[in-house]
Amino acid sequence: MQEAIFRVIAAILHLGNIEFAKGEEIDSSVIKDEKSRFHLNVTAELLKYAEHNPFMHYCIIILSM
Repeated sequence: MQEAIFRVIAAILHLGNIEFAKGEEIDSSVIKDEKSRFHLNVTAELLKYAEHNPFMHYCIIILSM
Protein backbone atom coordinates (compact mmCIF):
# COMPACT_ATOMS: atom_id res chain seq x y z
CA MET A 1 0.00 0.00 0.00
CA GLN A 2 2.79 2.41 0.88
CA GLU A 3 4.49 1.84 -2.48
CA ALA A 4 1.26 2.68 -4.30
CA ILE A 5 0.96 5.95 -2.40
CA PHE A 6 4.55 6.89 -3.22
CA ARG A 7 3.99 6.04 -6.89
CA VAL A 8 0.94 8.33 -7.07
CA ILE A 9 2.77 11.18 -5.31
CA ALA A 10 5.78 10.81 -7.63
CA ALA A 11 3.46 10.73 -10.66
CA ILE A 12 1.75 13.94 -9.53
CA LEU A 13 5.13 15.64 -9.13
CA HIS A 14 6.19 14.56 -12.62
CA LEU A 15 2.88 15.83 -14.05
CA GLY A 16 3.83 19.28 -12.75
CA ASN A 17 6.93 19.21 -14.97
CA ILE A 18 5.04 18.58 -18.21
CA GLU A 19 4.72 21.64 -20.43
CA PHE A 20 2.34 22.00 -23.35
CA ALA A 21 2.47 24.11 -26.49
CA LYS A 22 -0.42 25.25 -28.64
CA GLY A 23 -1.51 22.63 -31.15
CA GLU A 24 -2.61 23.11 -34.72
CA GLU A 25 -6.33 23.05 -33.91
CA ILE A 26 -8.18 25.67 -31.86
CA ASP A 27 -8.54 23.71 -28.61
CA SER A 28 -5.55 21.41 -28.94
CA SER A 29 -2.16 21.16 -27.32
CA VAL A 30 0.99 19.13 -27.80
CA ILE A 31 3.87 18.13 -25.56
CA LYS A 32 6.31 21.05 -25.67
CA ASP A 33 9.67 19.27 -25.76
CA GLU A 34 11.59 16.07 -25.00
CA LYS A 35 11.97 16.99 -21.33
CA SER A 36 8.19 17.16 -21.01
CA ARG A 37 7.81 13.89 -22.93
CA PHE A 38 10.26 12.26 -20.49
CA HIS A 39 8.14 13.38 -17.53
CA LEU A 40 4.97 12.14 -19.25
CA ASN A 41 6.58 8.74 -19.86
CA VAL A 42 7.76 8.50 -16.24
CA THR A 43 4.25 9.42 -15.06
CA ALA A 44 2.74 6.73 -17.27
CA GLU A 45 5.22 4.16 -15.96
CA LEU A 46 4.59 5.09 -12.32
CA LEU A 47 0.83 4.79 -12.81
CA LYS A 48 1.32 1.52 -14.70
CA TYR A 49 -0.37 3.03 -17.75
CA ALA A 50 -1.45 0.64 -20.47
CA GLU A 51 -1.94 2.18 -23.91
CA HIS A 52 -5.16 0.23 -24.45
CA ASN A 53 -6.71 1.70 -21.27
CA PRO A 54 -9.00 4.56 -22.41
CA PHE A 55 -9.65 5.65 -18.80
CA MET A 56 -5.97 6.54 -18.34
CA HIS A 57 -5.96 8.62 -21.52
CA TYR A 58 -8.98 10.52 -20.21
CA CYS A 59 -7.23 11.16 -16.88
CA ILE A 60 -4.18 12.64 -18.59
CA ILE A 61 -6.41 14.94 -20.67
CA ILE A 62 -8.22 16.18 -17.55
CA LEU A 63 -4.98 16.71 -15.61
CA SER A 64 -3.45 18.71 -18.46
CA MET A 65 -6.28 21.25 -18.51
